[in-house]
Amino acid sequence: MEELEDKYIELLLKRCLNFERKKALMIHVDLKEHLPIAMKVKEQANQMGILDVCIHVNDLYEIHEYLKNTNAEDITLNPIIDRSVFDEYAIKGGALLFLVTTLPGLMDDIEEEKMQKYVEERAKSTPYYRKYVSSYKFPWSLAALPNKVWAEKVFGEVEGAYDKLYLDIL
Repeated sequence: MEELEDKYIELLLKRCLNFERKKALMIHVDLKEHLPIAMKVKEQANQMGILDVCIHVNDLYEIHEYLKNTNAEDITLNPIIDRSVFDEYAIKGGALLFLVTTLPGLMDDIEEEKMQKYVEERAKSTPYYRKYVSSYKFPWSLAALPNKVWAEKVFGEVEGAYDKLYLDIL
């Protein structure tokens, strides 16, 4: 599994983000549990000569708790929502790797009005990033990572469901 993971990371850096020409990388992580793989990506990027690597964590569970406990009119740009660091990496000519996952049903109890306000506020923090992405001046890529909830949704509550989903992704 570790060998496949290393090949996956190499594929992401060399082929998906074409790192022969980039000097900076931002890694966005959806769950804190994925920090170890983000660190492996950072290590491989460093070995390739990319020394400006930032790991940005925006944990989906924390976002859920914030939205659940905040009134829609009180949702404002704050550390949970702010993605202005995306602008920094876009402006300096870096790249962005999203290490994403899905948590089926996590946001089902969040009102649509809150979700809309969250998306609007988050977008305010990334004007350059959005401009550069839409004009194809900022390379980015998505890479899926498993989690227990998703694995059990796909394979049921069986032993090894997480590893099976991760192996399928790799």
